[in-house]
Amino acid sequence: MIENVTTALQVNATTGNGQTLALPEPRLVTVKITGHGPVSAGQITIECCPQTLAVGKDDVTTVWTPITTIAVPADATTGYFAGIQFGTLRARRLRPVAALHLHHV
Repeated sequence: MIENVTTALQVNATTGNGQTLALPEPRLVTVKITGHGPVSAGQITIECCPQTLAVGKDDVTTVWTPITTIAVPADATTGYFAGIQFGTLRARRLRPVAALHLHHV
């Protein structure tokens, strides 16, 4: 079992879907979001896909299910406990963000 591993899903990003994280077996997931500078109403949606996708293999046929939407804090860090997850996770920005770091722990 792997514990306390941090994976960056977004780093200094302002738009887009970010990197995917493949979880071939069920794991407890906590997401930490850090906003840097003045964040103007930025929001991140954590999404999952029940299949374990190869890195870079996301396409228009992939079905993503929202887990939650989190407001990005200005110059602060917030966290979200996503519970037990498996398959593939990603963080999609709903609204532009000035700069943010998003990590899975």
